[in-house]
Amino acid sequence: MDYHFQQPHILHYNLTVERQLPGEMAFTLAYAGSRGLNLMQVTDGNPVVPEILPDGRKFWPVGAPRVNPNWGTYQFYTAGGNSWYNALQFSVLKRMSRGLQFQSSYTWSKTMDEPQGQFQGDGTLADPSDRKYDRGLAEFDVAHNWRFNAMYRVPQMARAGNVLVTLLNGWGLSGILSLQTGYPTVQRLVNNRSRSGVLGGANPIDRPDLVPGVKVADITQGVSRGCGTGPGAIPAGTPLGTPERWFDPCAFTLQAPGFLGNAGRNIVRGPGLANLDFSLTKGTPLRFLGESGQLEFRAEFFNILNRVSFSDPGIGTGAATANPIFAGAAPVGVAENPLPTAGQITATRTNARQIQFALKLLF
Repeated sequence: MDYHFQQPHILHYNLTVERQLPGEMAFTLAYAGSRGLNLMQVTDGNPVVPEILPDGRKFWPVGAPRVNPNWGTYQFYTAGGNSWYNALQFSVLKRMSRGLQFQSSYTWSKTMDEPQGQFQGDGTLADPSDRKYDRGLAEFDVAHNWRFNAMYRVPQMARAGNVLVTLLNGWGLSGILSLQTGYPTVQRLVNNRSRSGVLGGANPIDRPDLVPGVKVADITQGVSRGCGTGPGAIPAGTPLGTPERWFDPCAFTLQAPGFLGNAGRNIVRGPGLANLDFSLTKGTPLRFLGESGQLEFRAEFFNILNRVSFSDPGIGTGAATANPIFAGAAPVGVAENPLPTAGQITATRTNARQIQFALKLLF
């Protein structure tokens, strides 16, 4: 633990405008933000010392010493992280009137941070001497998030006759619609290609280079540019944005050994979420149980459309063991096929359609 460990804390600030509308409605427009300070991080307490090349880049040669050559590596828990959150929030609320009630809430936000130690797999600095290298979208960032819920009480259809009243009256409908963009994912190399030796180099935290000319927006859309040779090659024209190949591994390439990759942290987003839950209710008065006596029947349908919401893709892009190909004195590429699992999705975020029935006796 850092002997001078600072207390993590967060600052919140917001500005909200509310307005009442006709028809028992109201809307809210708000800006909300927060600033996290002294967030917990895990780093190497005795990092390998890199060389600084004339062009300013850091280079870790083979066998470079640590800050204290008499010691090996050790995990160092400190409070050096930061976070930034900014959001535009909009909501519309209609109170119950004429049997209808609904609420719609939309948030457009962005969460930036440096690796935080409380999240599995994303809490270690790739470069212990430069937090800014790992500054990027937080792994829990959701750019667009919309929720809509509604309840509707069906008007009475019969006013006389015990059988008709029992069958036709007391029905209600409700539902919840959820739509949101996917979470950011980080593309990592399996091995410590930079030779930074962070925490012994056992954890895959190095990132690759982006292929020159590749735009981040094109990594998950369109078709692959193709790369590799032999059975493990990815053919040009392979569709992207699918469970078989969510992002294009060919958009990344291995940097020369001893260097950090230039690909940003969490630049690729996984699949979004779309889900609809629905319920149907029927209330039947039971006067012999008192004025409020009632038998309530409920039928609830979770993910009623049975839509698949895929989880995040595999994050490893390459084994990072190949040597660079040289043309004269300059490296021109690296001969290594992407990992077979790169960009593949093997799990779902939500369950398949589920239906449940319930009876409730009120008295």
